[in-house]
Amino acid sequence: MLSVADKMAVIQDHERGVSRAELMCSEGWLWRFKRRHGIVKRAVSGEVLSADEAAVPPFVNRLRELREDENLHEFQIYNADETGLFWRTLPRSTQASKDLTSVPGHKTVKDRLSILVCANADGSHKLQPVIVGKGRRPRALKDVMTKLPVIYHSAPSAWVTQNVVEECFHKTFDPAVSQYQLRFYGIASNEIKALLILDNAPAHPSATKLCSKDGKIKALFLPANTTSLTQTMDQGVIESAKRHYRKLFLQRCLVVPEDGMNEPDYVDRRGKKTLENFKSYSIKDAIFNWAEAWKQVPLATLKNAWCKLLKTPKAQALGHDEFEGFEMKNMTDLLWVGNPVADHYETVRLMRMQIMKLQQEKMVQLKISSFSKPLPGSKRPRTTNYDLSVNVPSISPELPEELFTDA
Repeated sequence: MLSVADKMAVIQDHERGVSRAELMCSEGWLWRFKRRHGIVKRAVSGEVLSADEAAVPPFVNRLRELREDENLHEFQIYNADETGLFWRTLPRSTQASKDLTSVPGHKTVKDRLSILVCANADGSHKLQPVIVGKGRRPRALKDVMTKLPVIYHSAPSAWVTQNVVEECFHKTFDPAVSQYQLRFYGIASNEIKALLILDNAPAHPSATKLCSKDGKIKALFLPANTTSLTQTMDQGVIESAKRHYRKLFLQRCLVVPEDGMNEPDYVDRRGKKTLENFKSYSIKDAIFNWAEAWKQVPLATLKNAWCKLLKTPKAQALGHDEFEGFEMKNMTDLLWVGNPVADHYETVRLMRMQIMKLQQEKMVQLKISSFSKPLPGSKRPRTTNYDLSVNVPSISPELPEELFTDA
């Protein structure tokens, strides 16, 4: 009598085409055995099994000590990571009739861009994405090269290199972080500090090269073979941005306005127009769509990605908070440099997070799908206006109440 483990080994050999004399069974018996014991076939993905789990706790402790020694707030800790984007690749699955055994497709388009994204720990500061393409000045970008919503670089293989990372650190990351802390938190220029956490990829220069002149904005590298466990942008942030990009890409190709559908001589040309949209989709569309997709990454996704490193509780997705009757205009005024409230970093941070939640919630509430189209003779239901007024009856007991009222 074979044990369950022996039977599992026999089943694995059977699926690989290797026969064993110990067990002779039919396909039906094999199917029922797998169903009875809950055995299913799953694709192997990720790099968790290759990760060095023992190196994670020491690094987490080291990061905690570094935060305490240098008094770093969550908005002063950043993470950046690279990813590849096949910007013209269509989905591998589609909706089809159940009578079809297979769906014909086209040759996979493998036009690729390398993208570098960066954000801080509380999700309040998302830097402009860095995109690396093959062409130095692509024809589709010649008229908008100075108006791009991203930072564009070129490389022969469209890979992120050490020169690109070093240039972006000194010309983009350092000035953007300094301006952000000075404008929204009122931090003096000589007290601005930040920590950029990176993995030890070959495209990243040494820590000595990724450091500001005063040494207060610097980089910290993750331990080797721990990217799948500790890399923040790999904890759903990049995946969320890619999902939003795919949605925008499909909307650009599939949404075809068509008039005169009820006319007797109407000829359906939507399929032809869809193909024309796909062929005309250029790197310019990809860049602008990625910039929009990066903006649409939820705030909760950015914050929850840091739970493993900072040991912070998980943030909830969009929802109504307990702040009522406090106008966002007044909150924005309070965050301006020179106001006494700007000295209370944590209070300012919470107020800015509230503004971002409300703006994002408004975007979700008022979003209308481009795929839905009212039937002939019917009217689209009116969208309810969303009231952005909220109220903060007690933000901090140390702050005077008159700060939160109109002058």
